[in-house]
Amino acid sequence: MTTGIKFAAAIELTQQFVLQLQDGSLTPEQVQSFVADLVATQEGARGFFVGYLTNGLAVVDEVHPGIILGLQVYPAVVADLLVKNLAMSTAQNLHFLRENQADMAANSATVAKRSRQLIDALQMPEIKAISQQIIDAIRTGAGEYVEFLERWGYDTEQKGAIEKALSQ
Repeated sequence: MTTGIKFAAAIELTQQFVLQLQDGSLTPEQVQSFVADLVATQEGARGFFVGYLTNGLAVVDEVHPGIILGLQVYPAVVADLLVKNLAMSTAQNLHFLRENQADMAANSATVAKRSRQLIDALQMPEIKAISQQIIDAIRTGAGEYVEFLERWGYDTEQKGAIEKALSQ
């Protein structure tokens, strides 16, 4: 279904999926299958997380077993992106608070909260490992995730907030 899917198409599919999730028209098996199929590729997974974590519908605030089961199928892709989503939204929340952009800060806080909910529900060893690698990169300035931190130009306070969020 989604082999070779592009990022923008994955976002659009996810937005349609969330509407179906809200109206209850999907079986748990359909939810699991959709999510697993979409997160099978990096582009699909990126689009899923953008479309899902930023969605304005309250149904996304609930942890759905089918979504968790679908995400568990591809732990390497899911863990990396989910931990990065928590890190980035945590840092962005702080940035927007500094800029007095309350709405944007609230959106970032929502993404961070939803990312945390999924992380807690998934309980993947890969998530713990990546979180620790990012924490180590913050503390030592070395490791695989230094480039990630540098690419976004996070300052000391943002890195501290990321470390705190990932340590929980």
